[in-house]
Amino acid sequence: MAAQPTHTVPLKPEHLTTIKNALVGVGREGTSATAFAKAAYVSAGKTGTANMVDNGVYVSGRYVASFLGFAPVHDPKIVVLVKVEEPSGVYWGGTGAAPSLREIASEALWLLGVPSPQLDAEHSSDLSLAPDKTLRRRPVDKPR
Repeated sequence: MAAQPTHTVPLKPEHLTTIKNALVGVGREGTSATAFAKAAYVSAGKTGTANMVDNGVYVSGRYVASFLGFAPVHDPKIVVLVKVEEPSGVYWGGTGAAPSLREIASEALWLLGVPSPQLDAEHSSDLSLAPDKTLRRRPVDKPR
């Protein structure tokens, strides 16, 4: 049984397009551009970076990196949240969590049988939402 919404917020379609474009932009030219440069699917999402909290107090030098995203953009099938507590090295969400989301989303969509998109005529006029041209090919009978 599919989950049912508890309430809805009325938004105009043009507002939803603006929000979606902004979330796609995070992986295209924003803080996660490097992580999604060779992605098999176009994802959209938002990074997060925060200090950890201990006994109600922010702790300097201890971080949580996160990325919340959905894919594929044109017909979403999955939503993924990656949260990395105290990542080693760079602690920003775009570098500490986004690469994991890219891999998780790619594997999940492949397992769901979602084909990797190619630039199609239907969306070619909207460059901010046009799927990338990267294809991921793996024999169907040989998953990792």
